[in-house]
Amino acid sequence: MTQRFVQLLVTLFVCSQIIAQESVKVEGSINSRVFLSSESLPFWMYSNNNGYVNEQSTFGIHAFAKAEFKISDKSSLEGGTSLFYRDGTNENLQRGNLFISYTAPYFKITVGAKASESLNVLSTTNENILLSGNARALPGIVIEAPSFINLTDKISIDYGLGHYILNDNRFVDNTKVHYKRLNLRYRTNDSENFTIGVQHFAQWGGTSRTLGDLPDGLGDYFKIFLAQGGGEDSTDGEQVNALGNHLGSFDFSYEKQLKRGTIKTYHLHLFDDGSGTAFKNFPDGVWGAQYTFNNNSILETIMYEYVDTRSQSGSSGRSGRDNYFSNAGYRSGWTYEGRIIGLPFFELNPETGLGITNNRVIAHNIGVSGTLKSVKISGKATYLQNLGTYAGPLQTRQKKLLSYLSSTYRTHNWGEISLLMGIDLINSEPDNYALSIGYRFFIN
Repeated sequence: MTQRFVQLLVTLFVCSQIIAQESVKVEGSINSRVFLSSESLPFWMYSNNNGYVNEQSTFGIHAFAKAEFKISDKSSLEGGTSLFYRDGTNENLQRGNLFISYTAPYFKITVGAKASESLNVLSTTNENILLSGNARALPGIVIEAPSFINLTDKISIDYGLGHYILNDNRFVDNTKVHYKRLNLRYRTNDSENFTIGVQHFAQWGGTSRTLGDLPDGLGDYFKIFLAQGGGEDSTDGEQVNALGNHLGSFDFSYEKQLKRGTIKTYHLHLFDDGSGTAFKNFPDGVWGAQYTFNNNSILETIMYEYVDTRSQSGSSGRSGRDNYFSNAGYRSGWTYEGRIIGLPFFELNPETGLGITNNRVIAHNIGVSGTLKSVKISGKATYLQNLGTYAGPLQTRQKKLLSYLSSTYRTHNWGEISLLMGIDLINSEPDNYALSIGYRFFIN
């Protein structure tokens, strides 16, 4: 396995150099990291890292390369790949990214698996409660806006439509995932704007261990798109409710530029069925505020987030117990390779890998980042309370203090050195702590 990984690294490096000679913009890096921990890694060392390492890893290597070819002033072609090699996982060597994309003024098409590049590491969800980067990038195809598109001087839109395949080992093999989003931004003036949006995911099709092949025809796709009930070949519940497993979020944000920085407030409202779309589960979701200082400040960003998923439209009744990220038919839930795809505080059943055992949580998160001379520093601390689920409540609330600190120094000639520290304090388990040092070599 090690020899295979070295061969892949050499191939990746040689290909990037060949492409660079053809006047194509190329960038890449090889990042290595070792961990020294008490037993397992603290929460924020392995969460929301696109599957790079997990809690049992003692080392990790991440190789990445991306090439962009400028077709014209308004269009470009891009391809990228990355590899993970680490211990503590079922498959030590895996792909991270593997994609090709075409960008034009009003649309962008991406084929393959590509993780989000605009991550906010201070956030508990990278500001996306359903797609936080906690799992590896999902393989599929997405057509989306390359950025917000101006409709008028004040109004702009962002959109996305995608189709993914969950090709891991799960209760319903080859589960399909439908995805769409629409965001509307209103700019009141040059320094202030409001954004409101919705994103929708639906798991459908595939082969169930108990029911066999599930509906996956063209007509079924349109029912998934519109969240309609299934036909005679679907389950009784899907005939009454919507075909497949649907989940989504309404996203609201307000941003204003001030004299010394920019303030942003936002709410990510989670929904799992019709009661959530009617806000019967209010105030569930993520509530956040962030202040970004101007460049002349040592302190760069301060963030606070409040996370609450306790309501779930109530504990009883037809519309109650939303049971986020779980589904009776798609029993592996909103996971990929045993990792939660969205909000990382939820927990999959550790014994069976089927069903979420903890999706009622409350959390307070504080994050800070800045630069001291040539060292970039960021850290966050999260106070988390786990309540279990309505069907399986914890008799005693599990309380955790999850902390993380990172410092990075980039040299002029020979790469980047980073030091990570993490400490988890848990009322029902031994304290957990770790230290990590890493080195990144850049390919330009």
